[in-house]
Amino acid sequence: MTLEMSTLMGPGVEETDVLSLEGDAALRASLDACVKCTICETQCPVMRVTDLFGGPKYSGPQAERFRKDGQMVDKSIDYCSSCGTCSLVCPQGVKVTEIIHHRRTAMKEAHGIPLRDRLIGRTSLIGTMMTPVAPIANWALDVKPIRMAMEAVIGVHRSAPMPRAYGRTFESWFKKHTPLPGSGTRGQGDLLPRMRSPVLSRSRPPSTRSWCLSTWGTRSWSPKHGCCGLALQSNGLYKDARKYVSKLTNDLRSVNRDAPIISASGSCAGMLRHEAHEILEMDTPELTDVGSRMWDISEFLLHLYDKGELDTNFQRIDVTIPYHAPLPGQVSGPGQV
Repeated sequence: MTLEMSTLMGPGVEETDVLSLEGDAALRASLDACVKCTICETQCPVMRVTDLFGGPKYSGPQAERFRKDGQMVDKSIDYCSSCGTCSLVCPQGVKVTEIIHHRRTAMKEAHGIPLRDRLIGRTSLIGTMMTPVAPIANWALDVKPIRMAMEAVIGVHRSAPMPRAYGRTFESWFKKHTPLPGSGTRGQGDLLPRMRSPVLSRSRPPSTRSWCLSTWGTRSWSPKHGCCGLALQSNGLYKDARKYVSKLTNDLRSVNRDAPIISASGSCAGMLRHEAHEILEMDTPELTDVGSRMWDISEFLLHLYDKGELDTNFQRIDVTIPYHAPLPGQVSGPGQV
């Protein structure tokens, strides 16, 4: 019996009883494995920049032990960015992020989900509205009186950074581009731009990724698809997020059910790989299929390298570039399906 299991069991409780728990009961069971080592707090990016957040240990397993049904949580829990780092680094396997997610959602449902959260969670809708008028939208978001009005009506701070709108989407570029001559010699793959907000994405990075895949012999396709629902989930709109996930998985399965699905966004890949299962508690054959074929693009290129299929005849560039692995890519668990 593991130490984690022994901490969850009391008189008359067997290990199989704990392992068979599902959903919210499983999350609450995992909290007793917390030994207050504070590793999660040393890695939390939010605690590094503000004292307003109590931290993952406090907001997650520590406070959860004292919560009762119907009892509200400290509103500081809303400062959690849902990055998933705490669950990733926990040596005891406590579902810290998931516990915080569910409690924050319960708090918002009890008090009402603000207009800001309902609007920001629908990034595809915002992008669709902004793309046709991209220059005007970008100008307006830089005008201080307009930002002050947004803060008063919607609740988005006047100094908060805003995404830039682009008049061309990746999908529109993809329809017109001509694949390279060697494209498709080593198979096909469904290439997804940033699924969270495809119409707000910069057109250059996804098109560059498509070019890279073509260079190394993989013919990329981009089926028409929507948002993965991560923003809705993060804002407590679970029901709507489940609809987005279901639609996206059906869209991705409509093209080639044998091809790998290559994502340009680690956070969106992580949503389909594990967050929809663990947080939204979705368990559909479509989601399982898509998740099993999901690759982060860096992970996919490394896979080609390991197979000896990646052309490494690169041109040398004498420049020093600081780089760190993006957090969503770390949390999405490349290589772990």
